[in-house]
Amino acid sequence: MNLARGDGEIDAMENLFAADGYAKAFDGKERRHTIQPVPKVTFTDPAGQKKVVEAESGQTLLAIATDHDIPMEHACGGNGFCTTCLCHVRGDVSAVNDREEAMGMEGEERLGCQVTVQGDAEVDLMG
Repeated sequence: MNLARGDGEIDAMENLFAADGYAKAFDGKERRHTIQPVPKVTFTDPAGQKKVVEAESGQTLLAIATDHDIPMEHACGGNGFCTTCLCHVRGDVSAVNDREEAMGMEGEERLGCQVTVQGDAEVDLMG
């Protein structure tokens, strides 16, 4: 369905807000749109309790955890100088960065303050 507008017509889909786990991104002047899934992050605590939350692409795991009241230690304030936010991570996340390499991180063992979410991810929190 098209809706009339002073400078032309727009697709009615452009008027919808994020729903059903999807967010909209506009592509240039042509006002074409694409639907991009909102990343879902599953946090599992040491007792095996799971909590699934939605996140913005580019957010760190620490920021996501903090935003959703999920306990994640961060003695250095999230600056990557300690290992209190150490967790095991799987899924669509950023590659190990220089700070993590300097702290000896490799594979699934990562610093929650340094890992950014690109898509769905699973996080096993450490003690």
